[in-house]
Amino acid sequence: LVVNFKNELPVPTTIHWHGLRLPNSMDGSQRVMSPVQPGGEFRYEFTLLGAGVFWYNPHARTDVQVARGLYGTLLVEDADEP
Repeated sequence: LVVNFKNELPVPTTIHWHGLRLPNSMDGSQRVMSPVQPGGEFRYEFTLLGAGVFWYNPHARTDVQVARGLYGTLLVEDADEP
């Protein structure tokens, strides 16, 4: 998965991925990475390991940003499934 993220919000933010197995540096949690500043960019890039339905959301002012609709789902399909 490659996401070229540009923060066009007036506040810092990140993308945090729920349920995916990925490197800490791609997690989007403020414990392991600094938020992307307004106007800043970050390239999330990692291999999708395992099929499923996952979701993502910001991890900077999560309460406000999620309430304003900044979240989504990610469907990862297994190429070997019928």
